[in-house]
Amino acid sequence: LSRNGRMDQALTYLVPPSGATVRQGSTVLSEPWSPFADHALTLIGLGRLGEAEELLAAAQEELTAHEGSQESAIVAASLGALRLEQGRVQTAFLQATSAAAVFLDLSLPVSARWCESLSAYALALAGVAPKATRALSALDALDLPTDRRYEGEVLQARAWACAAGGDMGTARKTLESAVVLGRE
Repeated sequence: LSRNGRMDQALTYLVPPSGATVRQGSTVLSEPWSPFADHALTLIGLGRLGEAEELLAAAQEELTAHEGSQESAIVAASLGALRLEQGRVQTAFLQATSAAAVFLDLSLPVSARWCESLSAYALALAGVAPKATRALSALDALDLPTDRRYEGEVLQARAWACAAGGDMGTARKTLESAVVLGRE
């Protein structure tokens, strides 16, 4: 629902039912990290960045004993996405890069792909086109099929890397491709 722009409706499914509590890293939902990641990304999409930050800070606190876990990487990647929206590109890069490393250590390259695109996006927004291009090369080196769920973000990262390098024509065409994909 959130990927289709129906954010408010998505929240009705992501917020635990009244009276449910998060305890010892688990909730009423099936996976301990799911309310944090999906809920936070939906809040980010709605522009409710403060709420997303509070949610992810709580998740990070709950997962301190589980560094290097899939759950901690998901929260770190979500924090990377939040930091990008806040314009904190250096922190976004650090969060996304650390999450990508964990995902790769856990043999989860599809999840690492999203993180590599966040890293490239952050580097491009920071104006360091060569490093953004290297991050996109790392993404391409994963040699994965296109992931429709995050391909829009990958295209945005590619566009901003082109823009950071001064190639505005390619940047525009790439962003237009992202728009078409988003509508599909």
